[in-house]
Amino acid sequence: MKNFRSLLLFMPMLLLVLHVSAQKKSVTGKVVDQSTGKPLGGASIQLENSKTIAISNDQGSYSINVDANSKVLVVSYVSYATQKININGKSVVDVKLVAESITSNEVVVIGYGSVKRKDLTGSVASVNMTDLIKAPVKSFDDALAGRVTGVQVTSPDGMPGASPTIVIRGGNSVTQDNSPLYVIDGFAIENFNTNSLNPSDIESIDVLKDASSTAIYGARGANGVIMITTKKGILSAPKVAYKSYYGIQENTNKIKLMGAYEFVRYQLDVDSATAGASSLVTYDIYSPTFNPTGKKALSDYLNAPGIDWQDQIFRQGPMQSHDISLRGGTADTKYSVASSYLNQQGTLIASDFQRIQTRVTLDQNISKKLKFGLNINYSNITSSGSQISGQNSTADAFLISAWRYRPVSATGDLNELLTSMQDPSLIAQAATNYQWNPIYTRNNETRDRNTIVLNVNTALDYAFSPFLKFKMTGGLNTSNFRFDEFNKIARNHLLNIVVGSTFGINKVKVSGFGATVLPNEDLGVNGLGQGIPQLVTTTFSENTLASFLGRVNYSFNSKYLLTASFRADGSSKFVGNNVWGYFPSGSVAWHLSEEKFLKDSKIISDAKIRTSVGVIGNNRVSDYASYALLATGGLNGYSSNSTYMTGTFPNSLSNPLLKWETTKETDLGIDLGFFNQRVTFVADIYKKVTSDLL
Repeated sequence: MKNFRSLLLFMPMLLLVLHVSAQKKSVTGKVVDQSTGKPLGGASIQLENSKTIAISNDQGSYSINVDANSKVLVVSYVSYATQKININGKSVVDVKLVAESITSNEVVVIGYGSVKRKDLTGSVASVNMTDLIKAPVKSFDDALAGRVTGVQVTSPDGMPGASPTIVIRGGNSVTQDNSPLYVIDGFAIENFNTNSLNPSDIESIDVLKDASSTAIYGARGANGVIMITTKKGILSAPKVAYKSYYGIQENTNKIKLMGAYEFVRYQLDVDSATAGASSLVTYDIYSPTFNPTGKKALSDYLNAPGIDWQDQIFRQGPMQSHDISLRGGTADTKYSVASSYLNQQGTLIASDFQRIQTRVTLDQNISKKLKFGLNINYSNITSSGSQISGQNSTADAFLISAWRYRPVSATGDLNELLTSMQDPSLIAQAATNYQWNPIYTRNNETRDRNTIVLNVNTALDYAFSPFLKFKMTGGLNTSNFRFDEFNKIARNHLLNIVVGSTFGINKVKVSGFGATVLPNEDLGVNGLGQGIPQLVTTTFSENTLASFLGRVNYSFNSKYLLTASFRADGSSKFVGNNVWGYFPSGSVAWHLSEEKFLKDSKIISDAKIRTSVGVIGNNRVSDYASYALLATGGLNGYSSNSTYMTGTFPNSLSNPLLKWETTKETDLGIDLGFFNQRVTFVADIYKKVTSDLL
């Protein structure tokens, strides 16, 4: 009886469970591209007003549990229009998504925020990442050439690891640095090492070109700004991706050098006495083939073999890259872990480049209003080999020294020339002979470089309301505070206000020593203690920068657009009343395609006229350029009572009038799109005037 009562009490609970289970059902289907029918893997299928989410697989198939009250599925995919579909009791729901116009709704990253491309007032260009990552290069800047209007990319030389020079809309300074500012995931980094970032980790690159768009970064943005957004976690089950490539590099263009006959004739034309003294040739002006001493005449070199030293110092250099990543996440937690290995041997002997890099990101919704973000990037970069080109010293101008090295020996024994450390014909002039065998030069010098880059960035976002948000960010080396405020004035008006301040300190410390006449070269740098000590070099410098910034963006129906910004920068590189610089800017735009007379045009899909004016500053001089500096040590000293005393002397004059270099720039641009953005046209005319050149 007791068990029967228990069964009676349990029956309602059992019926309730059965009732609930009966209300649950599975909806399946497939997500494809409407135009091509191609399956869309990674599409998000979510029950409206619910946290229930499913992700389509590589075949586009999905399955999601719904209940009787579920009516609408919300299906979304990157670069496709989000679609809402009524379930209507169906168990199979196939979805065909329509590709969106990329340029019209594309989100562009700008200083301390982002906007849709159609709402831009300044001159901002985006890089086509699909094409860029196809290039087998060590860093993104190597593949940037020719991809953005107004951006000039120049490679310094062919050394592995050498970073190209990037200049946006021409250089402002004549003698100072004209490189742009890099902003990685919202964090501004001066003197950014582009090799520390794996191109496969980049989601997007936007280039801020005019004064209006760069003014928010003050002095640091004086030469343009390159905004880089890296890949993060995605709403998906864990996905592992692997990418690799292997290739062979070689020098395709050699300098045409003199052969044996041409070289000997040139030496005689320059100085016949010295050429004869070097036992290379005896030359009689009246009888070029006369040879009374048994030495070779000029004509003997007509068919003589010679050495093209380029064949000795150049080689085929293999290059390989391996990337592996894990990305995934839920509605509240998204994560990514990516590692890469790159190894590049230079086409010049004794040169190579290697990078080991890892990036970790985490985006966590702590609550509905509070979000946390973490971004860690670690790179270990190693490269070797000296500079292969130069203008100021023979030691740096390796290729020049190789090109001019003797291609033929006096004895005719080319092996002697190949295996001798110095020119055997000039051994007697060893004190003044700087002609060293190019092969020995490369293989017997150590020029190794190792760079470890660690960037740790964190962010906290708190939404007081849909229109008022607070965001705080911090980094390992620098920290900054940013406040974002969104005030909704009326239905057709949008106002965005940014107010913030940044404070930074940059320190440089260098220590070095050297020695000559080493008895045991096999020890390398570890044997310096056995040689004759040279001067010890120590350097320490630092500079600080404090900034206050503000920007206002106003939009009326995405038709009439206005941007105004102001920044005040204080730099320790200047003194007195010149410490602070003030830099305003403004821009307006008229989105013609939003007007009634163009809104329904089947030909013109987008049209916008924009203009901007602004002032930007530059403080890129040495840390103590304004001060009178004293130097001490070295050969500068004097003797007192038979004791050597170190002397101190003026090294540079003070320059208290040194001030912020300012560039005023005006810009007028037009953006046009035709036939649903299948054809686009962008044109800018601008004027830059730089004053108070540093």
